[in-house]
Amino acid sequence: MPFTKSFRVGLEERGLLSEDGVTIRVLTPGVHRFSAWKDVDVKVLSMASPLGDIAAPLVKLLGDDVITVDVADDERAVLLERGVAVRRLGPGRHVLWSHKEPTVETFKVSAAVPLEAMSSAVRTLLAEDLFLVDVGEEDRVVQLKDSVARAILAAGRHAFWVVNNITVARYSTKDVVVELPPAHAALLADELHDVDVDLQQRALVSRRGIPTRLLGTGRHTVWRHKDISVERLAVGGVTATPVAANVRPLMPATDYVEVTVPDGAMGIRFVDGAIDCTLPPGRHAAFTVDHQVSIVSVDLRERIVAVQGQDILTKDKVSLRLNASMSYRVVDVMKLVQGAKNADEILYLTVQLALRQQVAQHTLDELLSERASLAEAIRPAAVERAAALGLVLVDFGVKDIILPGEMKALLNKVIEAQKTAESNVILRREETAAVRSMAQTAKVLADNPVLMRLKELEAYKELADKVDTVNVVLTGDGGPKLELKV
Repeated sequence: MPFTKSFRVGLEERGLLSEDGVTIRVLTPGVHRFSAWKDVDVKVLSMASPLGDIAAPLVKLLGDDVITVDVADDERAVLLERGVAVRRLGPGRHVLWSHKEPTVETFKVSAAVPLEAMSSAVRTLLAEDLFLVDVGEEDRVVQLKDSVARAILAAGRHAFWVVNNITVARYSTKDVVVELPPAHAALLADELHDVDVDLQQRALVSRRGIPTRLLGTGRHTVWRHKDISVERLAVGGVTATPVAANVRPLMPATDYVEVTVPDGAMGIRFVDGAIDCTLPPGRHAAFTVDHQVSIVSVDLRERIVAVQGQDILTKDKVSLRLNASMSYRVVDVMKLVQGAKNADEILYLTVQLALRQQVAQHTLDELLSERASLAEAIRPAAVERAAALGLVLVDFGVKDIILPGEMKALLNKVIEAQKTAESNVILRREETAAVRSMAQTAKVLADNPVLMRLKELEAYKELADKVDTVNVVLTGDGGPKLELKV
């Protein structure tokens, strides 16, 4: 069993020697030996680490190795070692190693924060104690202490001690209209003015000549700046002049309605559900504050309606399908609006029923042979109905008569038989005419021998063009005789 105990204390260390549990002295750097029979212990303190909270007797034992700094409750401090800020010191007593040449920079929280005098390292260490506020040129910031407005902060950076319970309310002059408590408005009174808008008015607020906000009924607070202007608009009644394009997006649908009536159309203005007037092509607007106003555009140009695929039975019980078309245009807008909701559908139904009625009264052959008559029979009903709706029927016609497949085949056979019979009649007529012509020719030749001889010579001439040799032989009767050799 060894007779001594050894303890080593480094150059940057101090040792606290305890005997029987009581610290009795400080050990300097080196190796220290003690009898093994004694109840001794050494606690080594690193001078590179903060001492923290240690008892006063230990501070006294450490002597010149440490210094003591007291930070009051209304103070905040920063420890500097050899001129370099290293850590924050909160309220209370702090024991510091003296070999690092410590100094302490203390700040009263009851005073203003000397932000410009603080180094960036000190500001960083005191970050939890500071409340920083940056104010831009277009910002207005109200300083509050315990939620009570105190002052207006100028443009720049401001710092406050967190312990003082300072807050701010920020307002931007980019928002031409501002909502703020009366206490804040009182501090900013020189930069604000109130705009009162009654029930029959709206106020247009512009910034640098550009409309930015439309104010409704009530009191509004607006920034009093030279580049902000307020224009009042009277919105009572119905008639309104169309507003500028950059104002239109600001107008709510509950206050204003605007419609462009194109060429070839007419506008109708309704006020509280009743027709008020008609409007020509162009831009038209109305205020809707006092009344419910709507503007409807009615197309006056000619339109075409197709009556497609009507399956109908003829008088002789043949099923067929008809396609018809009609064109019309509006001539009386007021009558159209008051008399019909869907004029196209009404006119379509009228023509559909008239088609069915007329087809049911005629056979298939009559319909196929007199298609134009079918259209003329339907036209009066369509014209009359169109006139009652404020329309004029421009044209009407039956486009197609479509038969079922079986009926098509039957009709084709009938037509084929008719054409075959007609062809046979024509053929027989031509044959008869040809025979009659030949008979007349033979009679003329028989009565005129010389003519017959000329015809014979013409025949020879035609034959001579097709042979190589022509021999003329004189017969005993003195007449010539031709022999043709190919």
